[in-house]
Amino acid sequence: LRLSHETLEQSEERWRSLTETSPDHILMLDTSLKIQFVNFAASGLTVEELIGTPLYQYVEGDEKKAAVKTILENVVQTGEQKSYETVYSVPQGGEIIFESRVVPRRSRGSNEIIGLTVSSRNITERKQAEEALSESEEKYRNVVQNAIETICVIQDGMFKYFNPEAVRLYGYTEEELEQLPANKTVYPEDKEGVISRRLKRERGEQLSDTYSHRIITKDGLIRW
Repeated sequence: LRLSHETLEQSEERWRSLTETSPDHILMLDTSLKIQFVNFAASGLTVEELIGTPLYQYVEGDEKKAAVKTILENVVQTGEQKSYETVYSVPQGGEIIFESRVVPRRSRGSNEIIGLTVSSRNITERKQAEEALSESEEKYRNVVQNAIETICVIQDGMFKYFNPEAVRLYGYTEEELEQLPANKTVYPEDKEGVISRRLKRERGEQLSDTYSHRIITKDGLIRW
């Protein structure tokens, strides 16, 4: 019994050390979704105020609050892990976005679900970076789509991307270009040079950024 008590104390100490130093919010809920433990409180609240209250009541917006409550209840009923995102307004303006992962806690003896463990991570910076990247890609896409030059991306010998000007130049439909090996459009006498240049690039050799070769359109015309 003494050994079991010492083992339990060591386990509790490891758990306390992990949760106290974690940058994530870690909460333990009972099956009625009330908070039993939280490693630290959000700004404006205390740990004591949180204990015994339903987690979902702190979610902003009635619709999202109901959605989170349903997710938590579903984990209690099914034992399946779930994730969700929540957005919170901050007094100085702006938003904080959290990604939460919910897992069931089970009784060692009966495997019965006795509560939930929720870990919530601040993903605001990641979301902002994703949004900035998406906006940058959209701007680039607009420039490429409206360019008067032919722009293509060839990968594994196939056309992976092409702008409207490329469709006009080659004379194929978009569907046909997607299925057409890129070397089929290269003038026969220029194929060796095109292939040689590609192999050199794959070997990491330094080459000039520009070069020219002839192409054959769908109608059999030869163009530079």
